[in-house]
Amino acid sequence: MKGSTTAIFLKKTFDMISQSPEDIAEWGPDGTTFIVKDPKEFAATMLPKYFKHSNFSSFVRQLNFYGFRKSKKEVLMVVMDTSDIKNSWEFYHEHFNRNKPQLMSKIKRKTNNSEEEHHSPEQPSQVEDLRQQVSDLQSQLTQLTGTLSQLSSMIQTVVDQAKKPIEQPALNKQDSFLQDLEYLEIITSTKEPSASEFQQLLSSPSVVMY
Repeated sequence: MKGSTTAIFLKKTFDMISQSPEDIAEWGPDGTTFIVKDPKEFAATMLPKYFKHSNFSSFVRQLNFYGFRKSKKEVLMVVMDTSDIKNSWEFYHEHFNRNKPQLMSKIKRKTNNSEEEHHSPEQPSQVEDLRQQVSDLQSQLTQLTGTLSQLSSMIQTVVDQAKKPIEQPALNKQDSFLQDLEYLEIITSTKEPSASEFQQLLSSPSVVMY
């Protein structure tokens, strides 16, 4: 492969896919993609030969930095004849081609500056929107807390008022019972009650006639 401007990572990846056993990794049918069929075996046997590490996630991250995209599963199912589709990875870049290795010189690694230039116009407004949303949520929370406190106070007032009618009859019933006992004591005593005492007891609404 010619071209001194091609990144070492791309050259090694090209050679690694070309030299890999087909059951581990290979080029797609038309050479425009490459497929890692067995990521675990790929990381254990192929990566150390070219990159001196066995971290598949790190390899994928480097591909992303160079603009590679992972193909959709639907496409992968057409390309591959295997039942273990879910564990396979297929990668694509318009300038990474088995039959046109000279195109790799056009692939450039993304830099922090280029990423910041691409995203910076939107980031300030997004951050400000998020801050406003947080502020609105805090205000709503404060209002809800105040409303909840008012409702709790109202409920407590209703409960206190509801207890009064329940307790008052109990007291009246107790007074009536004491008056009944007084009446029974009078009529059962050997002393005959005076007319005024008897009339007073009869006039009491709580007296029960036996």
